[in-house]
Formats: sequence, C-alpha cells, structure tokens
Amino acid sequence: MRRPLREVAVVGVGITPHGRVHLEKGWKDLLLEAAAECFADAGINPREVEAATVGYQGEIAIETGGIGPIVSDLLGISPAPVAQISANCCSSSMGLTAAFGWVASGLYDTVLVTGFEKLTDPIHRFELINVSFDTDYDYMLGFSHADGFSLVNEAYRRRYHYTLEPYAKWAMQCDWYAKRNSKAMAYKLPPLAWEDVIAGTPAGENLRESAGGEAAAAIVLVPGDQARRFQRHKPVYIRGISFKNTSHYLGHHVHYQDRGLPGNDANDLTFSQIMHIAAREAYRMAGITPEQVDLAQVYDRQAAGLVALESMGLFGRGEAGRAVMEGETGVTGRCPTCTDGGNVRFGFASGAKGVAQAAECVIQLRGEAGERQVPNARYAVASNTGGVFSQASIAVFSNE
Repeated sequence: MRRPLREVAVVGVGITPHGRVHLEKGWKDLLLEAAAECFADAGINPREVEAATVGYQGEIAIETGGIGPIVSDLLGISPAPVAQISANCCSSSMGLTAAFGWVASGLYDTVLVTGFEKLTDPIHRFELINVSFDTDYDYMLGFSHADGFSLVNEAYRRRYHYTLEPYAKWAMQCDWYAKRNSKAMAYKLPPLAWEDVIAGTPAGENLRESAGGEAAAAIVLVPGDQARRFQRHKPVYIRGISFKNTSHYLGHHVHYQDRGLPGNDANDLTFSQIMHIAAREAYRMAGITPEQVDLAQVYDRQAAGLVALESMGLFGRGEAGRAVMEGETGVTGRCPTCTDGGNVRFGFASGAKGVAQAAECVIQLRGEAGERQVPNARYAVASNTGGVFSQASIAVFSNE
C-alpha cells in the first residue's frame, strides 16, 4: 500500500532575464543570480535547503562534469545533495518531478529546484542539437532535433488545412505578453509587425520560432502545512504531476491502444500520446478536469504549442489553431497560454525551461503578474517536452 503523500507548496521563485547571450557571465553566475532571487522571494537562508536539483543540457555543453558538488558549494547549501539532470528541454521539469517526490514522501522539507542554459560554454549550437537527439537513428542521417519540429509544423498545417496565420497570431500574442514582462527578451523591443510575422520567408519563420539564449531559474518547495509560515506571498500548491518518455526516434512513437487513447496511427505528428498520458495522470492526481484549467504554459515552437494544447485536452483535435486566431489563448480568452511570452518572445533557455514555466504559474496564481495577469486564476498547468515529444512533463498548480 502506498503511503499518503504530503501536500507540496512553492514558496519562492527566481528567474534571470531570458533570450540573451551572456558572454560576460558563466553558467555559475546565472545559476547564482536565479537562486539568490529565489531565496529572497521565499525569505529563507540557503542553509535551510536540504536538497536540490539542477537541470542542464549535459556535461559536454559546459565542459564540466559532476556539477552537483559544484552547485551545492556555489549556492551555499552544502552538505545538501544536488541531483544533476540532463533531459533535453525537460531537464528541470524532471528535476521538479523528483523534488516533488522528495517533499511529498517526507524525505526532505525544503528543496530547491533549478535549471540553466549556457549556449556559449563552449560548444557550437549545432553540436548542442547533435547531443539532444538519437544520433544513431537521426542526426547522422541528416535529421536534427529542429527538423523534427519543422515536420510537426507542416504535418499540423496540412492535416487541418491551416495557413501560417495561427503561428503568426501566436507570435503576436507572445509579444503582447512579453511587453508586460520585464524578464522577457522582447520587453523593450519594438512591437512585432503583422506583415513581418506572417511572411513565408526565413526572416518571418525566425520571428515565429523560439528565441534561444542563456538564463537560469529556480523555485523552492516545502510541505504544504509549512507554507503559511512563509508570509511574503500567497501559497501555491502542486496538486498533480507526471513525467513520461517514449523514443527519440519518431518512427518508434507508438500507439497505446491498451490505454484507451485517441486512435491515431503510430507516426501521427499532430498529437502526442505521452503528453496525453501525462496530462491525464496529472489531472487525476489533482482531482480536476481539463475544463478547470485557467491558464497553461507550453513548449511553443510554432505548431508544437498547438499540439501540446490539444494533447493536454485543453482544445479538441485541430481546434487549437482556430482558438489562437480567435483570441482564446490571450489573457482574457478561455485558456491564456504562455503568459510570460513563451519561447517565442520571453526567450528560451533549455535547461531552465521547466522551472521558468513553474515560476510563471506561481506568479500568476499569486496575482502578481501585473498587466498580463489572468483574472481569477485558480489552476495553472505547466507542460514541457524534450526532444520532439519524446519526453512529456505536466504539473498542475493551484492557489487553493
């Protein structure tokens, strides 16, 4: 028989500015900046941290191995253990899942969850893509991680007969959110022009894609019954969480007929079976239905965000594109999405992505998002993916 789980609350968040390259800073500088902001937000001393996780792209990306002890010393939390996790863009999402388990099980009371990205230390961007996919099957045959998302874009458009309009509308929506988020790369940039974003040119595609950069993020978890002692903010709880895997190789994405999932063929790129499984599990754990979700953060790389919304049950098959065009993912819509500005205009830092999503959910549920605040939000969902829907993470947050 399983032991009852304790409630888990988020009591501190820290995010560095995203979408920028920091030649003057190393990964340690970014991580320390995010953690320091998180500690201040929670009102705790680093010595109170009993354990931590750190998500990143892997040792080859920073030419440093065994970074757990380095992080423990750097952040002043020794002798606390630090689990180092490399799971592509899902690295810190996987860290969040592990940290949730530590607190919920009673193993630790105060756990720090962190993640960072440092593209310029020291390998080339294309080599970073190489180490994030299944090189035996894909990269060595001329097929990269980015190519996988391009296939998703085209598959979604062709299956549901869309033009580039929903992708362009998504970018415009992200720009609106980002202009109201001081941590976003587009915060002080000129507003996007529709004619530029809708253009079927490399420049137009670039505006609709993820804005890569170097950044870090952090959150602190504690047992729910201790959250009230942190009086600086309204407590936010993790009510449901799930993490799932399948093959990196797109040809191995399988049809889980025995799990009663929607009937797609094995290679349908317009729906993620593992995202669907993870969402269903997290909703069940939280005791809610998709209809109760007030806002969502998703991994958005053109159609990837639409596929995630549909796989999570927030919109029907093929309906997310129309929902975006009709404003249903805007701040006053049915399901405001990527309210920090998303990968497209907030900025994208792979190793920090999951924690940054969690932090935005917390900020929204505290009612501290300013002009981009979703009215009367009670439930927020963070959904992340690694590879091309090879990994799927779902976390349900609530202020109740």
